[in-house]
This record gives sequence, structure tokens and C-alpha cells, in this order.
Amino acid sequence: ACPVIHDQLNARGETPLHIAVREGHLEIVNDLLKHAKDAYGGDKGMLMQTNEEKDTVLHAAVRNSHTELVKLLTEAAPELSQLANHAEETPLYLAAEKGLGHFVDQILTCKSSPGISPGYGGPLGRTALHAAVIRDSQACMERLLSWKQNLLKAADAYGWTALHYAARFGYVSMVRRILEKDKLVAYIAADKDDKKTALHIATSEGQLEVMKVLISECPGCWEMVNSKGQNILHIAVKSGKEKVMKYILTNSSLGSLINQKDADGNTPLHLLVISKCYMPEFIMHPRADKNAFNKKNLTPLDVLSSSVGLPTIFGGPIERALVHGGAINGRRNLITIDKDDHDTAGKEQVHVEKCEKQQWQVLAEKCDKQWQLRAEKCEKQC
Repeated sequence: ACPVIHDQLNARGETPLHIAVREGHLEIVNDLLKHAKDAYGGDKGMLMQTNEEKDTVLHAAVRNSHTELVKLLTEAAPELSQLANHAEETPLYLAAEKGLGHFVDQILTCKSSPGISPGYGGPLGRTALHAAVIRDSQACMERLLSWKQNLLKAADAYGWTALHYAARFGYVSMVRRILEKDKLVAYIAADKDDKKTALHIATSEGQLEVMKVLISECPGCWEMVNSKGQNILHIAVKSGKEKVMKYILTNSSLGSLINQKDADGNTPLHLLVISKCYMPEFIMHPRADKNAFNKKNLTPLDVLSSSVGLPTIFGGPIERALVHGGAINGRRNLITIDKDDHDTAGKEQVHVEKCEKQQWQVLAEKCDKQWQLRAEKCEKQC
């Protein structure tokens, strides 16, 4: 092989070695490396070259699932495992993202020089452990935890740990395994995503089985609130997760959540009455305070009365259930309520007038069409 050819780049900045690795040509790769050693006394220079995307040959081998080449390259140049490309992907991250446990193992166990440790980063500040969990690869997760357990505490650009993602996707076995390793991660709040914990995420996604595991294994995690001061019952109401709401309402140990107020002073019941979720078992719950005031001095019934655009089909039964349960208008903030009622009435009047106009327009068009058909019929008969 000609030394000049070794250095030739294609339009994507790839060397012949990149191309041979990408296509999985083991013999050609061996020939290229042998020639580099013979011609230059070593092959490291060739091995460490990157293309326009800053991909190394190890990136190419992992991305294209070439097992023998991954083994060859990690043994020939362990330093390759440290390098990230323009997308911030390390070879280890790519292997975990693809769920390739044997590649993860190969990268972690290759004989490396002193001071060389594989990189584990990925896009959006994620680690290989994030990737393994998102992929639902138990094998990759186990291998990574055996190698570096403190990855459990690593947060991505959103402040999410691997546990946040396991909770998001409802991976119960992964959640259990992570908690076996370190229960404290359940108390990590996403500092760049409204201070959400893994339990908050599970709640908003309706992952009830994950919620049960977190609540049973991590005492007190259910008391944590997000940046808006909302607990898991507030979140369940906002997300419309009825099964989650019923679970919380029937769990006596979670009873203190029912009347807890958020940063706006709203109890979960305040949020329920303006949602489209009609739950008489919540409204009539014996522990639910039907007359709690929020920071606008409104009770749940006041909020319902002042809600603009709430469909009558939902407002009616909710209002009846509230009144039946002893709810009253608080009468602390009559100006706001009267103004909202006036605004609502005005909007309803405009809506009625618009509907009437549309109905008359349709009727007129229908009549014009009928008269036109009759006229054409008469002309033909004449």
C-alpha cells in the first residue's frame, strides 16, 4: 500500500481506515495497520485520526456493530475510548445507546495504559448510564454500575438522573435495581426542570407501579414538591391521571397531601375543579377541604364559578358534587368573581350570537340552492 493513499480523505473527511472499519473489512484494516507500523514505526497516528464529525474509527466500529473490529481497536489504541465526537458521543455512550452489552464490556475491560479511563459522556450532558436506561438495557446498566456506581447521581442538561428516565418509561425492574444500589438518588430534584424528582415524573406519566416502588422503598420522597410547590397529588390532577389520584386518595399514609397548598395557595381540589376530570370520590372525600382559600382568596367553588370556558357538561356535575359536599362561595374576593362572571357572560353572549349568525347563513345558502334546483327543473319541463 502506498503511504500517500493512507492519508487521502474523502468528502466526509474519512481516511481509508475509517472506510474499511465502517464497512467491516477486518483483513483490510489489519493490512492498513501493519503497513503503518512498517512504514512509520507505529500505527497510533492513523488510528487516532478523526473525520469531519470528529468520529474515530472506534466510533465507526461501534456504530456499525462490528464486534471483531471493536475488540481489535480497543486493544490497539485504548485511548480511542476517551474521545467524543462533535455530537459529544463517546464510543461507550454509543454502545450503551444501542444496547450492546458485549461492546460495553469490551471497552471497559480492554487493557489500557496508566491514567487512561474510557469516556462515558453523550449528548445533552447524558452519560452512558442514561443511554442504557433509556434503551432499557439491563445488561448495559449492570455493567456500567459495576464499573462506576456514582454515575447514578449524574444529571443531564435537564437535571434528570438515570432514575428519572427509568421512572418516565415505567421500567420497574430498573427502578428497583437502582434503589438497591443507592436509595438517595430518589431524592434528587431536577434543578433545570422544575425541581422534579423521579416520583414526580412517574406521577405525571401515570406510572403507578413505579410510584409504588419509590414510595415503599424511599420514605418521605412522596412529601417532596416541585418548584411550584406542588406535590404528587397536584401533579396527578394536572396530568389527568385518575388511577394515580385514586391510589393516593385511598392510601391513608398519603392523606396529608390532600389539602396541601402549592405556591399559589391552590389545593389539589382547586386544580381539579378547573380540569376536565370529574371525580366525585375526590370531591366528596372526607378529608378534602372544600372551602380552602388560595392566595387569590378563592375557594374551589369560587374558582369553578370564575373559570372562563369551562364546558357546562363538566362544570355542572362538579358544582353539584361540591355543593353536596358542603362547598360554599368564599365571598372574600367578590370583585374578582363578579368581574369573571361578567366576562364569562359577555363571552357566552358573543358565542351565541356567532352561532345564530352561522345557522342563519347555512339556512339561507340551503334555501338558495333549493330555489335554484326548482328553477332549473321548471326550465327543463317548459
